[in-house]
Amino acid sequence: LKIGLETADIGGAEGEPELSSAQDHWAQEYVKMAEELGLDIVQGDVDLNRPATRAEVVRLMLEALGVDVSDIDSIEFSDVSTDHSHWQYIQYAKDLGVVSGDEGTTNFRPDDPINRAEAAKIANQIMELLDA
Repeated sequence: LKIGLETADIGGAEGEPELSSAQDHWAQEYVKMAEELGLDIVQGDVDLNRPATRAEVVRLMLEALGVDVSDIDSIEFSDVSTDHSHWQYIQYAKDLGVVSGDEGTTNFRPDDPINRAEAAKIANQIMELLDA
């Protein structure tokens, strides 16, 4: 969340977030901003201490930048269906060249955890491509 909002040059917001698990959490200001922006990542009951998934990070970064993915009508990864809540963002990132399938496959592994280094790499690539 922090990487995504900082990548978009938005940062955090002051005040108490509505998400109860974010109160007194180190990421509180970023959760508050994500709530103000209506980002998907903070909808529902979110455990801020669990690892983020590859799909969540892609969506968060593109949503924070205000990217419109409504024109995306198909997905090229064999392990991502159009039933997946983040599929259009994943395909948009693939079209940009930000993400690719696992070497030798057409798999993206959308629900696998992502580490900070991978998230930072995606953020850097998105910034370069979209001049964020």
